[in-house]
Amino acid sequence: MARVGRERPRVFLGLANIAGFASGVAGGMAACGVRATVVEMYPERYGYPGERHFFTRCFGALARLKGEGSPVVWRWLVEALVRALGVVCFAWAAATHDVFIFSFRSSFCVVRSFADWRVLRLFGRRVVCMCHGGDVRPPYLDAVHPADSAQDIIRHTRRMARACRAMERGADAVICNPAFAHFFSRPVVNVFRVGIPAPAQTAAPPRRSAGGAPVLVHCPSSMAVKGSAEIARMVKELAAEGVSVDYRELSGVPHAEVLAALAGADVAVDQLRSDTPMPGFATEAARYGVPCVVGGSVAEWIRRWTAHAAFALDNVVPPRAVKERLRVLLTDAEERRRTAHAAREFVDRHRRPQVVAERLLRVARGELPPQWYCAPQAAPVAGIGLSRRAVRQRIRAVVDAGGLSALCVRGPVLGRVLQTLSEDDHA
Repeated sequence: MARVGRERPRVFLGLANIAGFASGVAGGMAACGVRATVVEMYPERYGYPGERHFFTRCFGALARLKGEGSPVVWRWLVEALVRALGVVCFAWAAATHDVFIFSFRSSFCVVRSFADWRVLRLFGRRVVCMCHGGDVRPPYLDAVHPADSAQDIIRHTRRMARACRAMERGADAVICNPAFAHFFSRPVVNVFRVGIPAPAQTAAPPRRSAGGAPVLVHCPSSMAVKGSAEIARMVKELAAEGVSVDYRELSGVPHAEVLAALAGADVAVDQLRSDTPMPGFATEAARYGVPCVVGGSVAEWIRRWTAHAAFALDNVVPPRAVKERLRVLLTDAEERRRTAHAAREFVDRHRRPQVVAERLLRVARGELPPQWYCAPQAAPVAGIGLSRRAVRQRIRAVVDAGGLSALCVRGPVLGRVLQTLSEDDHA
C-alpha cells in the first residue's frame, strides 16, 4: 500500500484496450504527471491512438501467426508462446508498477481464476477491475450471445457469474455500470462517477450540411447488436415522409474513419437498445459537437446514477421514441446546437482524460466517499440489443431449462428479473 500511496505511482493498464479506454486513460495519466504503461495481450484492431508497447507488439505478432486456417498443433504452439510471454510480462509488470487496472475481465492466467490479481495484492500492489459490459452482463440480457439454445445461455451465464465472483475476490475495487452489475455480491464503484475518457481532439463548431441535407452517421461495432437494420428502416421511413437526410453507415472501420465521419456529421445515432446512456461512440460524438441519439430503457435510472452531474438526457430516449427524436434533430438546427452543446459541456467537465485518470487514482487508493458506490441489488433488468419481449423469452427459456438457479442471481435482483416476465411488451 505504501507504494500506491506515493504521490506518483506507476500505473499498468491492460490487457485489453476496449474502445480506446486504456490508451485514453494513459494519456490522462501523463497529463497528471503519472507514468502509465498500456500492454495489450489482445491487441485491438481499430487503430486507437497511443504508443504500442514492446509487449503489445510481440503479442500482436503472435496473434497474426495463429491464423484461423493454421493447423491445430501450430495454433497450440503459438498459444503456448503467448502464455510464456505472458509470464515474462507479468513478472516485469509486477516488479515495476504500483497500480494495475485490468479491463474486460483480462488476466495473465490461462484459466480465469484471477490468481495473478491476488498475487499482485499480496505484494502490495493495488488492483482495479474495469467492467465494460460484455465481460459481466448476464448473457440472457445480451444480444451478443446467440439464443439458439437455452443450455448454451445457461452455460455462459454460469461461467460469467463465476468469473464475476472471482474478479471481486481478486480486485481491490470493481468499477461497473449499475445496469450490468447483477452478478456481483458487494458494492461496486459507479462507473458514472469515474467516467470514460473522451478523445482529445477538439472539434470545429457545427457547420456541416451548409444548406444541404443534414448528415446522419451510424457507426456500429456490431450491426445486429446495435439494431442497425431497424435504424436504417426508420431513416428510410423519415425520408419517405419528407425529412431531408444524408444517411451514412460505417461498420468495422478503423477508429480514424469513425472520427472523420463525426467531423462531417450533423446528427449521430449510436444504437437502438442500450443499457448505458453515453457509450463510447456517443461520447466521441459529443466531443465533436454532434448530438447523438441513444435508445434504451434505462433513462428512468440515469438520474439516480448521475445525480452528481447535470447529465444531458434529451437524446437518451426509449427505443420506440428513437425515430421521432431523429426527426426533431434532423429538422431543427437550433435543437441540434442546444443538445450538442449540453452533451459536449458534460464531456468536457466529466470525461476529459485527465479528470478520468485522477478519479481512477482515487479508486486505486481507496479514497472514495460512500456515494461513489452502488449496490448490485439496484441493477435494473435492461440488457443490450434485445427488445423487452426478447428479454422475457430468454429469461423464460433459461428458467424452464435450468430452474431459477440458472439465472445466477438472488434476492432483489432475482425478483426484478422475474418481474419482467409479467411486463407488457415494450420496444
